[in-house]
Amino acid sequence: MQPYVLKDSTLTIAEDDFTAAITQAVFVPQAAWGWAPSLCGTGTPYLIEVRWSCTLSYLQDLTDGSLTLYLLTHVGETKTVVFTPVAGGKAITADMMISPGQLGGVTSQLTTATVTMPLFDEPAVA
Repeated sequence: MQPYVLKDSTLTIAEDDFTAAITQAVFVPQAAWGWAPSLCGTGTPYLIEVRWSCTLSYLQDLTDGSLTLYLLTHVGETKTVVFTPVAGGKAITADMMISPGQLGGVTSQLTTATVTMPLFDEPAVA
């Protein structure tokens, strides 16, 4: 087993590098389950589907080329996200629908945002 600490990671969306802005990148599965009835009444669980999303937390920035403006400009578009948690290691790749994140924040603190975007397929790890 080789657990790792997220550092020296990279994150690109459609080949635009947003590594410097990202504080969190998490690919989250949500499984939908059903229960097959049985004569004894206990039933058997079965998997209906798994849908994935990608949650990004980032530092807000309103300058040209920032992730904040990228998300606002490309709302509803499908883009490929590539996250490499360990430099030189395996990358996680998926097609994602762009959604905007929050704007603004708390006085005298870094402005951060978190956005969860749906994936169109299961992330590939290679």
